[in-house]
Amino acid sequence: MTMDEMIAKGIATKEGERADGKNINIIVNGDVERIDGHVNLLGVKGNVRRINTSHGDITVNGDVDGDVHTNYGDISCGNIDGDARTNFGNIYRK
Repeated sequence: MTMDEMIAKGIATKEGERADGKNINIIVNGDVERIDGHVNLLGVKGNVRRINTSHGDITVNGDVDGDVHTNYGDISCGNIDGDARTNFGNIYRK
């Protein structure tokens, strides 16, 4: 089991243990400092400094001030000031 962790405005929260076969999506309505998770979808409706997931799509309506990485999934966002990487997926600029 893994723990999904979200740090927004300096506050760390745990989303709980992930059960096999369960779809977990995290959507943030606003800006966020960093998101690291093992989820199906990470979405940010604002800007983000760094965002990372091992298996899932990443969608950012704003810009990424640092890196954005996923191993298996698509990346869709505005400007990226750092690295963008996906091993099995596509990278789209909004």
